[in-house]
Amino acid sequence: MRTRIMYIENKATGLTGPCRIGLVRFSKTGATLYYGDRAFKSLTGSGFKANYFDQVSGEHFWISGPRRDGADGLYGRITQPENVDADVAEPYWRDIRGLGSAPVATTGRVGASLEPDADDRLPYENRDLVEHPRPADDATPSIGRGRKATRIERRLRTLSPQTEPR
Repeated sequence: MRTRIMYIENKATGLTGPCRIGLVRFSKTGATLYYGDRAFKSLTGSGFKANYFDQVSGEHFWISGPRRDGADGLYGRITQPENVDADVAEPYWRDIRGLGSAPVATTGRVGASLEPDADDRLPYENRDLVEHPRPADDATPSIGRGRKATRIERRLRTLSPQTEPR
């Protein structure tokens, strides 16, 4: 079987999730990828922000080749040293990232968990509310973007509550 160092990110909880850099094995036809005890089949272009799915659990994953600058994730997420499997740490940092060795001791284990944490299991809509709370009721709501919206907002700010609009 052909092998390659690749970036693997679990997309089960939304746009970002747990990720690893590890050694992926390809099937003879290349249609199936294997990492640890998981088997991944291609979504053949039908996935939303994912390109493979786990054959057993059905969870979606983003699997791609690692980048030299470390922004391996779909949205440029930088790979941390603890997310690199120990068996590929040396070739990853030396050959792919161009560093002499890992910046810190690599503690990742082969086939480490790609399961999301309990905090990551919030529905995507609710996670946004937790990270960015809604503004207070007295805050002036924005009516949009663009030149016209900015002009209208500026005009609304200049009008005092006592003044009637023309």
